[in-house]
Amino acid sequence: MKKIESTIYGFKITASGITEPEEMEQLKFEIIHTLAEHNRPFSLIIDIRDLVPLSPELVEIVKEIQISCRKMSLERAAIVVKSPVLIQQAAQIGFESITSKYDRIIDASKNSDWEEVAFAWAANAVEPVNSTVEEQTRV
Repeated sequence: MKKIESTIYGFKITASGITEPEEMEQLKFEIIHTLAEHNRPFSLIIDIRDLVPLSPELVEIVKEIQISCRKMSLERAAIVVKSPVLIQQAAQIGFESITSKYDRIIDASKNSDWEEVAFAWAANAVEPVNSTVEEQTRV
Protein backbone atom coordinates (compact mmCIF):
# COMPACT_ATOMS: atom_id res chain seq x y z
CA MET A 1 0.00 0.00 0.00
CA LYS A 2 1.13 3.51 -0.72
CA LYS A 3 -0.60 6.80 -0.09
CA ILE A 4 0.36 10.46 -0.46
CA GLU A 5 -1.82 12.97 1.37
CA SER A 6 -1.64 16.76 1.19
CA THR A 7 -1.40 18.41 4.63
CA ILE A 8 -0.92 21.86 6.15
CA TYR A 9 2.84 21.25 6.50
CA GLY A 10 3.27 19.55 3.13
CA PHE A 11 2.58 15.83 2.72
CA LYS A 12 2.13 12.59 4.62
CA ILE A 13 3.46 9.56 2.80
CA THR A 14 2.41 6.10 3.98
CA ALA A 15 4.10 3.01 2.57
CA SER A 16 3.77 -0.65 3.46
CA GLY A 17 4.08 -3.95 1.70
CA ILE A 18 6.52 -2.63 -0.90
CA THR A 19 9.00 -5.38 -1.67
CA GLU A 20 9.69 -5.04 -5.40
CA PRO A 21 11.77 -2.38 -7.17
CA GLU A 22 8.89 -1.70 -9.57
CA GLU A 23 6.62 -0.79 -6.65
CA MET A 24 9.22 1.55 -5.18
CA GLU A 25 9.87 3.14 -8.58
CA GLN A 26 6.11 3.78 -8.90
CA LEU A 27 6.06 5.41 -5.45
CA LYS A 28 9.09 7.49 -6.44
CA PHE A 29 7.29 8.67 -9.58
CA GLU A 30 4.13 9.56 -7.61
CA ILE A 31 6.08 11.47 -4.95
CA ILE A 32 8.16 13.45 -7.43
CA HIS A 33 5.13 14.22 -9.59
CA THR A 34 3.10 15.39 -6.57
CA LEU A 35 5.94 17.53 -5.20
CA ALA A 36 6.66 19.09 -8.59
CA GLU A 37 3.07 20.32 -8.74
CA HIS A 38 3.31 21.69 -5.17
CA ASN A 39 6.13 24.09 -6.14
CA ARG A 40 6.92 25.56 -2.69
CA PRO A 41 8.82 24.49 0.45
CA PHE A 42 7.26 21.56 2.31
CA SER A 43 7.79 19.08 5.11
CA LEU A 44 6.96 15.38 5.21
CA ILE A 45 5.74 12.76 7.60
CA ILE A 46 6.83 9.43 6.19
CA ASP A 47 4.96 6.59 7.86
CA ILE A 48 6.81 3.35 7.16
CA ARG A 49 5.83 1.54 10.35
CA ASP A 50 4.56 -1.46 8.39
CA LEU A 51 7.29 -1.57 5.76
CA VAL A 52 9.57 -4.59 5.82
CA PRO A 53 13.33 -4.00 5.83
CA LEU A 54 14.53 -2.90 2.42
CA SER A 55 16.66 -4.84 -0.02
CA PRO A 56 19.81 -3.06 -1.26
CA GLU A 57 18.04 -2.26 -4.55
CA LEU A 58 15.12 -0.63 -2.72
CA VAL A 59 17.53 1.31 -0.49
CA GLU A 60 19.05 2.89 -3.62
CA ILE A 61 15.61 3.97 -4.87
CA VAL A 62 14.75 5.47 -1.47
CA LYS A 63 18.02 7.44 -1.56
CA GLU A 64 16.98 8.82 -4.95
CA ILE A 65 13.60 9.83 -3.50
CA GLN A 66 15.24 11.62 -0.57
CA ILE A 67 17.72 13.46 -2.77
CA SER A 68 14.90 14.53 -5.11
CA CYS A 69 12.78 15.73 -2.18
CA ARG A 70 15.65 17.83 -0.86
CA LYS A 71 16.19 19.40 -4.27
CA MET A 72 12.47 20.23 -4.39
CA SER A 73 12.64 22.37 -1.19
CA LEU A 74 12.13 19.80 1.57
CA GLU A 75 12.40 21.58 4.91
CA ARG A 76 11.94 18.69 7.37
CA ALA A 77 11.00 15.00 7.36
CA ALA A 78 9.64 12.94 10.23
CA ILE A 79 10.27 9.28 9.44
CA VAL A 80 8.08 6.98 11.54
CA VAL A 81 9.29 3.38 11.93
CA LYS A 82 8.81 0.37 14.21
CA SER A 83 11.48 -2.05 13.05
CA PRO A 84 15.00 -1.79 14.50
CA VAL A 85 16.36 -2.73 11.07
CA LEU A 86 14.38 0.07 9.37
CA ILE A 87 15.61 2.51 12.01
CA GLN A 88 19.19 1.70 11.04
CA GLN A 89 18.37 1.74 7.32
CA ALA A 90 16.63 5.13 7.61
CA ALA A 91 19.62 6.59 9.45
CA GLN A 92 22.07 5.20 6.89
CA ILE A 93 19.96 6.39 3.93
CA GLY A 94 19.73 9.88 5.45
CA PHE A 95 23.48 9.95 5.96
CA GLU A 96 24.26 8.75 2.44
CA SER A 97 21.73 11.05 0.75
CA ILE A 98 22.88 14.00 2.89
CA THR A 99 19.40 14.62 4.28
CA SER A 100 20.01 13.53 7.88
CA LYS A 101 20.08 17.09 9.20
CA TYR A 102 16.46 17.49 8.02
CA ASP A 103 15.31 14.03 9.10
CA ARG A 104 14.05 12.89 12.47
CA ILE A 105 13.49 9.17 12.91
CA ILE A 106 10.66 8.43 15.29
CA ASP A 107 10.43 4.93 16.75
CA ALA A 108 6.70 4.21 17.05
CA SER A 109 7.42 1.02 19.02
CA LYS A 110 8.84 3.13 21.87
CA ASN A 111 6.82 6.32 21.46
CA SER A 112 3.04 6.07 21.84
CA ASP A 113 2.53 9.70 20.82
CA TRP A 114 4.55 9.31 17.63
CA GLU A 115 1.90 11.13 15.58
CA GLU A 116 2.13 14.25 17.75
CA VAL A 117 5.93 14.16 17.76
CA ALA A 118 6.06 13.72 13.96
CA PHE A 119 3.55 16.53 13.41
CA ALA A 120 5.42 18.88 15.74
CA TRP A 121 8.65 18.35 13.80
CA ALA A 122 7.10 18.50 10.32
CA ALA A 123 4.77 21.44 10.94
CA ASN A 124 6.60 23.55 13.50
CA ALA A 125 10.25 22.39 13.68
CA VAL A 126 9.79 21.31 17.29
CA GLU A 127 12.79 19.13 17.95
CA PRO A 128 11.83 15.72 19.34
CA VAL A 129 13.05 15.17 22.89
CA ASN A 130 15.84 12.60 22.91
CA SER A 131 16.83 10.47 25.86
CA THR A 132 20.47 10.00 24.90
CA VAL A 133 23.07 11.69 22.74
CA GLU A 134 23.21 8.55 20.55
CA GLU A 135 19.54 9.01 19.65
CA GLN A 136 19.77 12.56 18.32
CA THR A 137 17.84 11.73 15.14
CA ARG A 138 15.67 9.02 16.66
CA VAL A 139 12.87 9.26 19.21
